[in-house]
Amino acid sequence: MTEPDELYTLRAQYWLGHYHMALEEAKSIARRPMNPNLKAEREEFLARAWIAQGHYDRVTATETPGLQALALKAQYEAATGNTAAQESILNQIKSLAAGGEASSVGLTAAQVLLVAGQTKEALQLVHASSRMEDMLVCLQIYLKLDRLDLAKKSLQKLKQKDEDSILCQLAGVYVHLASGSEGSADAVHS
Repeated sequence: MTEPDELYTLRAQYWLGHYHMALEEAKSIARRPMNPNLKAEREEFLARAWIAQGHYDRVTATETPGLQALALKAQYEAATGNTAAQESILNQIKSLAAGGEASSVGLTAAQVLLVAGQTKEALQLVHASSRMEDMLVCLQIYLKLDRLDLAKKSLQKLKQKDEDSILCQLAGVYVHLASGSEGSADAVHS
């Protein structure tokens, strides 16, 4: 298991869907000294929480590839109903993901591609990653494709990486629920 860092609570709040609490946590830790990687990750979680709440205008592109991808995601979601704009944004995010600069870009691009119905392309972006969030998205894609066998293998990989993590626990619930009546009791106790 990895040791918690300054962003543990922020990540947990976001992953559990407590977006307002994640925003509050991001604001409360903003003044703490932290290394540049954690600071960039905090900014990304802040942008992700704004997107989750539908505040697309609060997400602006900056020099970091992760935030550029999140800004494109916000634009994509804000352009609902405008097919031409969404297609243009899809092309931009695919180009950004092809650059392979930041792993969070692949995750964001995969989420946008899933919304756009491009499941195969989304899976290609996350299937080889060893990041837990990418592994969880891969598991969710397998469940979407009705490949419970592959989802169970992904769950085992997540458990090997960190069995106690929130993402692993959520993945277990998803797999148990997808298993139908045989897994429903396990999903409640996960």
